[in-house]
Amino acid sequence: MSVDYGWLDRTPRDGRRVGLVVQAAYHLDELVPLRDELRARGIAADILVPVPPRKPLNHFRPGMRRFRELLGATPLRLGPPVTADGLVADLSALVVMNDWGTPKALVESSRAREVPTFAWIEGVQDFGDVDTGQSRGAYTHVDHVFCLGRYGADRLPGTARTVVGSARLRALWNGPCARPAAPMATINSNFTYGVLTEHRRSWVASVMTACRVAGMPRVLSRHAAERGLVLPYRASDRSIGELLAASTHLVGRFSTVGYEALIRGVEFVYHNPHGEKEPTFSDPMGAFARTASTEELTRQLQEPARSAEGIRAAAAEFLHHHLRLEDGPSPAEIAADTIEESLAN
Repeated sequence: MSVDYGWLDRTPRDGRRVGLVVQAAYHLDELVPLRDELRARGIAADILVPVPPRKPLNHFRPGMRRFRELLGATPLRLGPPVTADGLVADLSALVVMNDWGTPKALVESSRAREVPTFAWIEGVQDFGDVDTGQSRGAYTHVDHVFCLGRYGADRLPGTARTVVGSARLRALWNGPCARPAAPMATINSNFTYGVLTEHRRSWVASVMTACRVAGMPRVLSRHAAERGLVLPYRASDRSIGELLAASTHLVGRFSTVGYEALIRGVEFVYHNPHGEKEPTFSDPMGAFARTASTEELTRQLQEPARSAEGIRAAAAEFLHHHLRLEDGPSPAEIAADTIEESLAN
């Protein structure tokens, strides 16, 4: 299904430009620096946002919540909607963070007109659709993929790809560890887009029970796109970053938040009583614990927590295997090199 797009404060200059598609607030952390790097090289670039269609009750849907959250996270102003077909003629290149969902039609239209297309991997990914029950072909629809680390790059054989990393995660790695005032577990409920959503209620109940039995204070965080209610539990309205900064533990499942917790020096427990098969967190390499039952999780939460510095040090091998965190050119610089070369050909 094709949707309309709006430019965020499009620069008032003639000619074609690189369109950078942002679908969530955290996408800005990667694509705004890329926009600025391209502009510094004399390449016109602007941010694009898919505009949710006006439909009955759409105001209450998760997609609309993410759209409002995105616009609230930037001072940039949304321009009038433009159709995908009308947009392609204005593009010199296209960069997306997701090439199989909403932007897929725009990617296809761009490639049909020989506009170079790129995708920046937005986080942990079920590349093989092991648990999704779908055939999305994630990050196989564009000409070139920007990967977070070697782990992701190795899962896209035969695809043109470059390891760039993540500006957001690298900044956290180079910043201070979390400094919680007291023991606190953030519970990250992230059952979205129809993937294993039937397990959400039992998963949350399992974690809540384990925290209660272990005597661990807890707070519930929910992904902005998660549907339904979690009664009788109340979710926090604070961002996951704010919650992790005040937490000693994160209990989660398949999510980029697991990376973020370890980078911040927060104990991560990968809780998988529902039998996820995606392998990203199958080998902890000493970085985190894995549990498969309420009883296992209870015992893990009763273990003495390591220091934040100790957690980060123990997680270094795992994190460097999955993410480019080392010093050197910024992710935006590496990505801009690839885009600039493509435009020069």
